[in-house]
Amino acid sequence: MKNQAEIDSFLAVVKELWQQAHYQEAEKQLEALWRSRPPVRTPQFAYAYAYTLYRLRKFAQALQICRIAYRLDSTSPQIRRLYAWIVYRTEIRCQYENERQNILKAARAIVKLCKQEDRFSPYTDTVFRVLELFVHPFAAPAVLEWTGYLNPALLDNRTIKSDDKKWTPKERYYRLRCEALLIDQRSRECIELCQQALQQLDPEHTDNLIWFKRKIALAAFALGEFQDALQILHELIRFQPDWYMEKELAMVYAEMGDDRQALNYASRAALNGEEIRHKINVFKLLVKLYEKTGDTSHAKDHVRLVLTIAREMRWSLRGETTGWIDRYKVDLSQLPSSAVVAQQLKECWVKNKFGDKTLYLGRIESLNHNRTAGLVSREDGRCFGFSRDAFLENVASLRIGMPVTFYLEEEYNRQTKKNVTIAVGLRLAVQT
Repeated sequence: MKNQAEIDSFLAVVKELWQQAHYQEAEKQLEALWRSRPPVRTPQFAYAYAYTLYRLRKFAQALQICRIAYRLDSTSPQIRRLYAWIVYRTEIRCQYENERQNILKAARAIVKLCKQEDRFSPYTDTVFRVLELFVHPFAAPAVLEWTGYLNPALLDNRTIKSDDKKWTPKERYYRLRCEALLIDQRSRECIELCQQALQQLDPEHTDNLIWFKRKIALAAFALGEFQDALQILHELIRFQPDWYMEKELAMVYAEMGDDRQALNYASRAALNGEEIRHKINVFKLLVKLYEKTGDTSHAKDHVRLVLTIAREMRWSLRGETTGWIDRYKVDLSQLPSSAVVAQQLKECWVKNKFGDKTLYLGRIESLNHNRTAGLVSREDGRCFGFSRDAFLENVASLRIGMPVTFYLEEEYNRQTKKNVTIAVGLRLAVQT
């Protein structure tokens, strides 16, 4: 081909082949001219050849040709976008696990080649792929760096799947960056970004309202704004009474010097759910609270629980934990299982949680088919619902008609959006 007009005419034919998905035929014709004497070496011709190879999934060859196109015209948005997509395919979305440094090198090239505003480029996909490298374990500095490449206003609401949950890109951005700001002790920035997220996102989707408000509470706690933290956590726990929020309330009360409330909520966290191995920090807090109140006996009991969990999880002992071994003269070889120690401490937790509440006598009236919930009646005949977690003894022993003692609490029902009275702290009544 001798002039640009002939090349343009040929490329028009190639585009027609693309429209008909005849990429193999297009490759043959492009390759013939690419290797001809003299070869055709214009930026648009090189782009057409690289794009054809890309569509045929011949990514290594496409990368080689696209590098030439980029050298011929490094300012062309079309060439830069294709170059970015090929790098994305060869270095990031590959079938084998690349080394982290190779992915980062490729990603840095991509964010230089194209912009987030170009919705046809791999820019946003690249940044989120890199962010996944720093989630487990969570690396706050790296997450802050890479979320800094994104403008949340340009992120759409199409759902993506990450960590077995469905997020929109905008949700993923806000969650990752807010978490990183909190860990990096940039608490004021964390609060401001969480508030922005609550204005931008659907509050009901993946419990955004609860997640971001909880982060605001934790950031307020870090700033020493204890009343704000308490107000938010008490509001949230009505909707989602999880043990970790009870632990966080205990931490706030402990910092405020309210040991009674701190013991109350730490004990609630200890009783809430069955996975005690996840709650080692709750039990460490209880050790410190009992030490502060001068109750060394209960402090030692909780040290024993911390040590049994650490032994069973094969965690190394360090810092304050090793100091406790010497202070309380704990013989590690004589410790029973964590389940046994926890069972021994349950009465202590119950007393802390329900000590100021009225204890009622009643009987189990009904149980659902899988024994996860039921009804208990009071002596006056009134019935209250309860969940399996509210029964503090072996669930297998639950029977209709069995006498029990229990307490009553208000719980927010998310379906009816009303408070309901439920039975908690159920135990087999001692027959006299």
